[in-house]
Amino acid sequence: MWSFEEWVEGPMRVLTGLRALCYPCHAVKHFGRTLHRGDADAAVKHLMRVNGWSRREVHVHISAAFAVFDQRNQVSWAGTDLTWLRDTLGIDATLS
Repeated sequence: MWSFEEWVEGPMRVLTGLRALCYPCHAVKHFGRTLHRGDADAAVKHLMRVNGWSRREVHVHISAAFAVFDQRNQVSWAGTDLTWLRDTLGIDATLS
């Protein structure tokens, strides 16, 4: 899980936690990857079933999620804070 914050250094991606997901929910969470793999129909049906949504409501949700994804990809991130890993799990991680 991530938060996106404005720090003195500039915009930062901050890891705030981890969430275990079943395979169908993971496919929904990473829908772009699922779409690329050709498994989108199963993910759409799962999202409809879990939330009681129509196909139209799923489409609106996915479109909004892709808009946020596109917006975040336009940001020049100052960095990524992985402190949560150290403080919570004792893992000292850095991105290279």
